[in-house]
Amino acid sequence: MSTASDDRLTRGHDANRWQPDHRVMRELNRRFRRILMLNAHQRDLRLAASAIGRVPLLPAPQPGIPRAMSVAIDSMRHKLYVSDPACNRVLRYDISGPFDEPRTAEVSFGSTGRSSVRECWSLNQPHGLAVDVHGALWVADTGNHRIVRYEHAARRTSAIPDGIVGQPNIMTIVPGCSAGHLHAPRDVAIGSDGMVWVADSENHRVLGFGADVVQRGGMRADIVLGQASFTTRHTGHATTMLHTPTGVCLERDGTLWIVDAGNRRLVRHDDARRSTDRRADAVVGVARDAAGPVEPLGGSCTIDDSGRLWLIGSDGALRWWHHAALRTADAAADGRFVSPAPRGRLSGVAYGADALWLIDAAAGLVMRAALP
Repeated sequence: MSTASDDRLTRGHDANRWQPDHRVMRELNRRFRRILMLNAHQRDLRLAASAIGRVPLLPAPQPGIPRAMSVAIDSMRHKLYVSDPACNRVLRYDISGPFDEPRTAEVSFGSTGRSSVRECWSLNQPHGLAVDVHGALWVADTGNHRIVRYEHAARRTSAIPDGIVGQPNIMTIVPGCSAGHLHAPRDVAIGSDGMVWVADSENHRVLGFGADVVQRGGMRADIVLGQASFTTRHTGHATTMLHTPTGVCLERDGTLWIVDAGNRRLVRHDDARRSTDRRADAVVGVARDAAGPVEPLGGSCTIDDSGRLWLIGSDGALRWWHHAALRTADAAADGRFVSPAPRGRLSGVAYGADALWLIDAAAGLVMRAALP
């Protein structure tokens, strides 16, 4: 049920025109300035927000049921993509103009709403998103146990995908555990070399698909991380194992970060393509009991050009680690940020266009923060 404080986030005096609540925006700016001032050469941080939808475009989650959403940025083409698992779709928005106005989606990939009718090209609870250097949109189609690719996503209107990873064909949506099958993939990341990395959550692993394999339409992964083989799905705490990975992101040099949600940690592979024993190079943010509170790691992640790792935790809060590649296993997060919006809950994070982009699914907002 909406409250007065909720309503002012999405509407001004004109019921048909969204206006930002300036008190909420001032509080957002105050919190970001306070938590991101890192040294004497600080730069002012300006935060902008835009309503990316009103009910029912972005309906609020049911009480006690967190709603997952992800975001991806195509900086070159000025497009923003948001996954909407409750409506089985991915929405595209133009972000070339001022960011203080409400946005209407240009295109809906996967579904036009909550219809129960399923087509082979439909999405089912999509989560993680990625945009490659060529402008193709990659979607972790979690409920269909596959990754789908949309070429030229910035200008296309067709919802039919151009490629499938994790299933033998577009008609098949069966979960499996092999080099050619996925089980509830939660996230996807694309390297500058075209390598496709998938957080295959229910198989407790991350798979790597070579660019040449993907272009040929091949279904078999080249690399498996977190398991001894392509047909095992064990869990464990060793640096060679994973437990329900929910996020993957890449640094420019190819360093791969994995959100190992079940083990409450971040796992780093410096050169995952050439790893021989699949052992992680480092583990960061191991949950602590005696030394401190257990941090609810899990969710999506991104890393900026300065090597600062950003994570949306399972509690809907943003955490970050400065110089993440240099951190030790017991390194706690350097900071924490929660949405000041009434009943706000962060659910997605991405870095692009020299800014951090956050999704507050509960408030129906996209927030953009220029980083110092």
